[in-house]
Amino acid sequence: MFRLLSLALIFVIVSVVLAQEKDAPKKDKPTEPDKKYKGFLPANFKKLGLTDAQVQAIYKLQTEYREKIDNLKKQIDSLKAAEKAAIEKVLTEVQLKRLKEIRSGEKTDKGDK
Repeated sequence: MFRLLSLALIFVIVSVVLAQEKDAPKKDKPTEPDKKYKGFLPANFKKLGLTDAQVQAIYKLQTEYREKIDNLKKQIDSLKAAEKAAIEKVLTEVQLKRLKEIRSGEKTDKGDK
């Protein structure tokens, strides 16, 4: 009986220790050091007497949003290219050939009037 209680107690202690390790913050991942961001303050913000921390917070936000905006611009460019390809699929081969001639500036015997 004593062995059974001892094993149960050990099991509880090990479980508590393991649970605490899961909840404890990970020290393996280094936190982001005080990174200095660069940017430009919006108009009239210099007159507000911002602290360095506020300026860095604004620059950090600008950096984060700039990345999001750049990703969206890439998506827009991709969609525009897909739209162009889809539209050109509507054309016949003759029309597509003529369109390429018009775009390249080549003159044909039919004239571009």
